[in-house]
Order: sequence, then C-alpha cells, then structure tokens
Amino acid sequence: GSEPEIYFYSRRRSATGYICTYPLVEPQPYAAAMQKEMIREMQESRPDYVVYVNVRTSWVQSPAPISDAIIDWFDRYQREQLQLVGLVEIPPDGPTEYRWFDRPETNVETTAESWLAIFKSRAAGEKHR
Repeated sequence: GSEPEIYFYSRRRSATGYICTYPLVEPQPYAAAMQKEMIREMQESRPDYVVYVNVRTSWVQSPAPISDAIIDWFDRYQREQLQLVGLVEIPPDGPTEYRWFDRPETNVETTAESWLAIFKSRAAGEKHR
C-alpha cells in the first residue's frame, strides 16, 4: 500500500522507487508498465522485510482495476519468499491489535477487513551470516 511514512519512522530505505502505489492502480495508461517495474525492482533488491498494507483506502482501486498483476505477483512472492512475523489488525470500531510471532508463520489468518502484515525474507538470515 501507499504508506511512505513507514520508511521515515523505521529509518529504512525502500526496495523500490514506488513508495506511493496509487499511480500503479489508477486508470491511467502507464499503470501496467509501472506495476511490472515495481515487481522487477522488488525482485532485484530482495528486501529483508516487507510491510503489506491491506487497507481499502491504501490501494486506491477504481471499480474495475486495470491490472491486478502486482497483487497476483505478491501473492506468489509472499508464499515463496517471505515468512509472516507480525500482524496488525485494525477493526473498524475497536482497539488495534498487534501480534508478533516467535516462530514465523506462512499465511495471514485474520477476520479483520483492514490489516498490515510484516514479513521477513526467508533468505534474510542467509544474507547476514
């Protein structure tokens, strides 16, 4: 999602030049090419951590999105390359719940409509040995 403040607060650099994702899903002629470029940048940079924002207003979507290539790619990438280490559930009318996993999980399991998932690369440990 488009949450550029995450980079500021975490003092980390983005794995891609697309720190705001709205243009990738807006009905505009370059959306599909921009999605492909973001995918390529993510695969090349191989980030240690990925924060996925599943909040309806974060990924602005037109009624009929031009392409779901980025979403389809991330589903595969997440299953193959990442482990779930944290989950932030944001209920519409209650306190936000934070869960951290001592042992990484493989899938996001939540009934919350809005949530953030914190993933760690499966290869991150190998990079730093």
